[in-house]
Amino acid sequence: MTLYNILQLASIPALAPILLFLGATNGYYRQIAAQRLGLDLTSRSKYGNAPCSPNVVFSKCAQKRPWIHALSLGEVNAAAAFIRGMENAFSQSGLILSATTRSGSERLGQLFPYHQIIFPPFDFRISVKRFMACYQPSCLVIVETDIWPNWIWTFKEAGVPVFLINGSISSKASSRLKFFPYLARLLYDGFEAISMQSEADKVRLIELGIEPDRVYALGNLKFDSDVNPLSLEEKRIFFARTAINPKVPLWIAGSTHEGEEADVFKVHKRLKELFSEIKLLIAPRHIQRVEEILKLAKSYGLSTQRLSHCRGEGGADVTIVDEMGKLASLYGVANAAFVGGSLVPVGGHNLLEPAQHGIPVLFGPFVESCEEVSHGLLLSNGGVLVENDDMLFERLASFFSDRMLRKDIGRNAMEFAMRNKGVISRHIDWLKGHMTI
Repeated sequence: MTLYNILQLASIPALAPILLFLGATNGYYRQIAAQRLGLDLTSRSKYGNAPCSPNVVFSKCAQKRPWIHALSLGEVNAAAAFIRGMENAFSQSGLILSATTRSGSERLGQLFPYHQIIFPPFDFRISVKRFMACYQPSCLVIVETDIWPNWIWTFKEAGVPVFLINGSISSKASSRLKFFPYLARLLYDGFEAISMQSEADKVRLIELGIEPDRVYALGNLKFDSDVNPLSLEEKRIFFARTAINPKVPLWIAGSTHEGEEADVFKVHKRLKELFSEIKLLIAPRHIQRVEEILKLAKSYGLSTQRLSHCRGEGGADVTIVDEMGKLASLYGVANAAFVGGSLVPVGGHNLLEPAQHGIPVLFGPFVESCEEVSHGLLLSNGGVLVENDDMLFERLASFFSDRMLRKDIGRNAMEFAMRNKGVISRHIDWLKGHMTI
């Protein structure tokens, strides 16, 4: 840790101009910077409901509570059902919740307004200590990837256990870490226990020198994610609002990244030659790219509309989902889904959301972040690997030409998702075995 903190201090002169620029130009960053530095823990969070103030000092007036942290919107959605399970286990004390990104914090505020939602500290030792003194957590549970050394080791030195859940590590990442054993120990040795998504992830971590008796493979939390399907009335409202005929072919491209939308629009234009009334929903991973994507779709001769602007008129070729938190439910109105981050080297996104709705799941070759799920979908004949836009077109064309084929593959996808449920209860039991609740 000493070397890590020395390198941190050495980097401050280079980082200072960037931080000052963000503070001057980004209102959101300016709002949270003082809290994340641990300088102002008395201000009420926009998303939370219980600041740490002289009148609300939880270490003195309430039980210590678990702190659950996720990186962004995707991890928050994946952990939502787990958090509800933790509510039951810690019903007497409540929870502390945090996310690094703005979208993740907003989602926590929507889902769990009755728990304390905070902005997490920057990874400076003094900032982490101030957070610990203020909130007095009983443990820290990190979801997936947002691992910060000073968090882990400061908690460990204070005797507060830190757990990693839903962890994963790609073969590429583990191969690189083998050349830097100090970094591997820095990231993982401080955890009380680690739960990885798959046996392959567990083996890779052990091969990096992490003690085998601290590493477990309990499954992917996304298998137990809340599906929240739209009701028949909600579907009727959606189709009326977008002016899409529910009887025409409809496919969805979810969590797309730059470089993928062009392929999606090429495919849709070709599909229109076969199925003249076919419609497309597209939900970019980063919602701030909506204007860029609107222009791109128009350059392919496709009419467009934004979901937030739909008022029952138009029925455009492409509807762009520009509302946060809608994607998981909207998979349920489509006949087939392509999941983005997989035709470009991002690593893929949540393949289980469309699978749980019983529709075919198509994805590209870059699925390191969801390797186990993609493999399981392929083995169960519920998922389809497409190497490029030509293959994406061919498979979608076959699904829209053969309703029974589409239904069979969709059913296989749903059955695969259902067979692997029970992950949350395993995690709760596992945590109970490692700490006093």
